[in-house]
Amino acid sequence: MRRTFWLFVFCWAVLSAGCASSTAQQALVAALQGNLAKSGPSVDTAPLNPAYRYLRVDVDGAGSALLVLGYVEPHPAGAVEVWYSSLGEVLKTQQGRIVGTVGLPTDWSSVSYHSLPVAWSDAGAQASAYERVRSVLPSYRFGVKERVLLAPVPQADFGQMSSAMFAGGLRQSDVTKYRWYQEQVAGAVAQRLPISWYALGQRDGRDTVVFSRQCLAPDLCMNLQLLPVRDKALNP
Repeated sequence: MRRTFWLFVFCWAVLSAGCASSTAQQALVAALQGNLAKSGPSVDTAPLNPAYRYLRVDVDGAGSALLVLGYVEPHPAGAVEVWYSSLGEVLKTQQGRIVGTVGLPTDWSSVSYHSLPVAWSDAGAQASAYERVRSVLPSYRFGVKERVLLAPVPQADFGQMSSAMFAGGLRQSDVTKYRWYQEQVAGAVAQRLPISWYALGQRDGRDTVVFSRQCLAPDLCMNLQLLPVRDKALNP
């Protein structure tokens, strides 16, 4: 109950403070209401309130929205950032990876690790693997265990990038600025997820995932981009 109250207060503060134009206000209203289908044009033009952090989310076939960072949860494996809308949609990220959602057609209700992913600062040019356990709703698939392979993407392989990756804020001219990684589930699984992509840049002095393409289900994929874009290139 207390968290619901503070979510309401936060949403009211975002809408009432620093909205320099009606366009910005419309974009924030759309984002906080989870209005993915109607907010696309406003997302591209809305000035951002510097007092807040945003996550641009472009869902395949459902448009774009700005999500607002509500709070950060400390965690031994890395802080969990909680992004949300006023209608209850929640997206949790940890080291750039989605580790929880609420209110989407397919939700990952929980994610844990039997073995942790390598820190992005240590990822380098070598492939690695980790073990993930996730639960999925509304299919009630609990404790789905997966071995996930992480590998760097050479610039020669950038041609593998699908057009869907450029449906949002990522520009093709910026691709070579970043260090790219792919993740895919190893072995035979009942419901294989598409390959995930992560763009690593420098943000606030740290190696940070500034853009990613991730899928919660084979038919639910999205691009995530940190806003405002103020990252520095990792590649010359």
